[in-house]
Amino acid sequence: MQIKEIPNQNCRYLIQTPRGRDFSATLSPATALGVRAFHRQLPGYKPTPLVRLERLVRAWGFNDIFVKDEAPRFGLKAFKVLGGSYAVARLVCQKLGRPLSKVPYAHLVSDEVRERIGQITLTAATDGNHGRGVAWAAERLGQKAVVYMPKGSVSSRVAAIRSHGATVEVTDLNYDDTVRLACSMAEKNGWYVVQDTAWEGYSEVPLWIMQGYLTMCSETVDQLRGDASLEAGESGAVGIGLMDLLANHSDFAALKDDLELGPDSTLLCFNTEGATDPVNYQEIIWHGKYPSIDE
Repeated sequence: MQIKEIPNQNCRYLIQTPRGRDFSATLSPATALGVRAFHRQLPGYKPTPLVRLERLVRAWGFNDIFVKDEAPRFGLKAFKVLGGSYAVARLVCQKLGRPLSKVPYAHLVSDEVRERIGQITLTAATDGNHGRGVAWAAERLGQKAVVYMPKGSVSSRVAAIRSHGATVEVTDLNYDDTVRLACSMAEKNGWYVVQDTAWEGYSEVPLWIMQGYLTMCSETVDQLRGDASLEAGESGAVGIGLMDLLANHSDFAALKDDLELGPDSTLLCFNTEGATDPVNYQEIIWHGKYPSIDE
């Protein structure tokens, strides 16, 4: 492990995983194929498009640049449903005492399964996309969802989650405290927390959620079949912004070299943010609205 400074930028980066190291079994290509096999059973599934950014390729001097556009994913405008649906399915199979690989999705949504496990309530804290994914999954399984949202949540996102039959409460809390509220309500009422945040003693479900996102990677491998070197980044605009710095800013030359980026590199970004309110996003990210840490 090595930590390096980026000059003049007041930031550092960590080099930890040697190139060529085996994947963890929990995030291996074999696991990705199993996750995708589950998602392929969901009505409306189809791979999201891979878009080539031809002008940036010419401007920045890389071999190719692609964006994995998650907006069409199940009509929900975000990738988060991949994690939510997979985690909820794993949770139901855990209650059934059977591995997900042995339970067809058509059986998961059947009356037989609902009668066997009874009525359950899923809960999560969210600022939008994750909570909608959980609500969407619960709706298809005939189960209940209660979703808590932090103060300042956009009304369109609240309405989108409610459209799947979920109960939604917009709190007067910041995001971290909203997560704590969801957990306390789950403990009080016997609900199941499906949260995309891990903490001590709570890591199984977040791992399932992260594994659910592997479907994006599996699809991309198929879509780029035959291309050699690929460097991936998450979250659309953030990834593209970093690519711009690596391509054009001398302060980031060492990082570019450590990533082995050059004219032969193919770069990939996942456009994951869904339908974001640009004004509210700017107020939160740029101006510190609704801070998680009190000054």
